[in-house]
Amino acid sequence: QQLVTTHQQRNRMNAHAPKLICPSDISTYTDINGCSAFIAGELDPVFDQDEVVNLTWVMEGSTEDESPSAGIHLIGDYTFPEGTTIITYTATGTDGSTTECMFTVTISDNQVPRLESMPGNIVVAASTGQCSNTVFWIPPRASDNCTPPGQIRVEGSASPGDVFQVGTTRVYYRAWDAMHNESQPQSFTVTVEDRQVPELLLPPDATLECGQP
Repeated sequence: QQLVTTHQQRNRMNAHAPKLICPSDISTYTDINGCSAFIAGELDPVFDQDEVVNLTWVMEGSTEDESPSAGIHLIGDYTFPEGTTIITYTATGTDGSTTECMFTVTISDNQVPRLESMPGNIVVAASTGQCSNTVFWIPPRASDNCTPPGQIRVEGSASPGDVFQVGTTRVYYRAWDAMHNESQPQSFTVTVEDRQVPELLLPPDATLECGQP
């Protein structure tokens, strides 16, 4: 999916500056499992080859790059990282006059992070004399195509070391990357079983003699 807006153009020196029309702004998403996007065939301006003797470009923002300062240079195809890059073309005419135009390339990350190493279902016995137990596990990790692991937020509906009552509780985990893309929830169950046999408490023995009330 691409969102298009108008380009910007600026003439310098005189009204006979060479014609130069930049592409429309480009907005698209990162390639699958990557943090960049390959753009092909949409990056070159329209200009008159008979009146332009020098055509150069500069990239600023998420991408820092530039063409050689002399000659006719088109970008053609390019791989852009996540973020917004401003591209400025400058055309120089046969009389030395110049025209500038600019457009932007915005690459957005819409790929959700992945939860990895989710715990399996856990079954424990209740603590002696209790209807609950403290349960520990190793929390899952998360990875993302753009956000470093240390910057991914992972949250669970319970934490290792929590006390669980007798019965089955489902624990959910989710992850968010730096662009606030949310992972699909994953879960496991914690089951606390009551394995203690009941204790039968009987009254003490009693001795009765005949005739006693």
